[in-house]
Amino acid sequence: MSVLEKNVVLDTIHHCIKEQTQLIGKEVADTGIQELLAPLNLELKQPLEKTFLFHVFGLILRETTDQELVRRHLADLLELSHQSSSQREGIAETVGIVSSSHLQAVWALLEHLGRTRFLRTTFMSPECPQSDPDRHWRWVSSTYLLCYGQMALHAREQILPWVDNIISRMVYYFSCSCYDNILKTSFLLAAIMLTKALRQEDGTQSYKFTQIPDLIQCLLVSGAHGGSEQGARHGEPGWHSWPSASCLTTPCPPDQRILQKEPNFLATLFRQKVILVIVKLSSLRPSLKPVVKSQILQTCLQTLFMLPPGERLKSCLPPLDSAPDVLALYKKSMQALDLLLQSFLSENKSMDEMCFLLQHVEPWLHSDKSHERKRAAQTTFLLLQYTVDYVTLTVSVPLPCTCGEEGGDARGEEQGHPPGPPASLRDRPSPPGLTVTIRRASGG
Repeated sequence: MSVLEKNVVLDTIHHCIKEQTQLIGKEVADTGIQELLAPLNLELKQPLEKTFLFHVFGLILRETTDQELVRRHLADLLELSHQSSSQREGIAETVGIVSSSHLQAVWALLEHLGRTRFLRTTFMSPECPQSDPDRHWRWVSSTYLLCYGQMALHAREQILPWVDNIISRMVYYFSCSCYDNILKTSFLLAAIMLTKALRQEDGTQSYKFTQIPDLIQCLLVSGAHGGSEQGARHGEPGWHSWPSASCLTTPCPPDQRILQKEPNFLATLFRQKVILVIVKLSSLRPSLKPVVKSQILQTCLQTLFMLPPGERLKSCLPPLDSAPDVLALYKKSMQALDLLLQSFLSENKSMDEMCFLLQHVEPWLHSDKSHERKRAAQTTFLLLQYTVDYVTLTVSVPLPCTCGEEGGDARGEEQGHPPGPPASLRDRPSPPGLTVTIRRASGG
């Protein structure tokens, strides 16, 4: 296709998408776009699905060598409404496809729009009013989060040189935006896409990441109205440039992290997905500091151990269109927690690490609620069983045990490493080949 033909097709697709957005639920005539795409010999359905239009839009821009054409049409696409989830996901998919051939140009465009559109919108609406007069921009940050996730997914061998920049923007948009379920879900989806991209890259395990702790912080806790303070600060007049990845160290606000304030019932696998993302991120280099691991453990244990007892998990659900299998959700979520503990121990196969992990579970063994004690005991048993079956622990320096002693966490933190194991565990020989079939009880 010539440049002129590409312009005509892209303009027509853009117009068709815009019409479908404005006429949700109504059939939009797409005869013109069908005729334009006929030379490509595609098997097209009638009417055309919007996801298909976004995909074709991205493919055409990916294959062009004209940077100005890429910039203009992608900028026009990002000016569309960001209200519907299909629109946000379609725009992000297009951005990801185009970035596979034009990463620098796409990055520069998102930077420009971030300065001119996102920051201006944030500054004008610091309290995130529900009655936003320009509603189609309300969730632009959610679209951008998905865009950065798609860019990571399509970067392939370019992912490592760009990964810290991408993470810094994800943290920034999440931290400076009005918190709601749409933002929360978009951030998690972007993080999942990022970890998938890193898993496919061979050099990931030798790369030294700089932004992982900030990303994990955002995954830990959530609040209903977080982010307004930082959004106003960074959106004020006179702030004309993005911070670079190396200096963007703004932590996620304490009231705007995802996991800790999840509702006290199980209706989705959201908890499981967050924990599994953290498991993958925690295996990257450099290793997480004890204070970060401690925050992860405290939050993950609390969000699962404090759920209602198994027999009440279903009765605690709010009215839903279709009732989920609560016991299956619980089982999968607890399996993710077990995997997190096992992952931490596998990264540092020492008695110090074992004691560090047990310190965080121990308070739950003394809970005044029987179902919390049961969950803590079962989690401890499964961790010890995993250790017997798969891990040989090492002892570095004999240290006095602080397990169960007041102030133990603080002393371990000051020394920069987890406190030592109790003498009873240090001196006890490993049990000979123990074989046990273990099943986690449903509901705890």
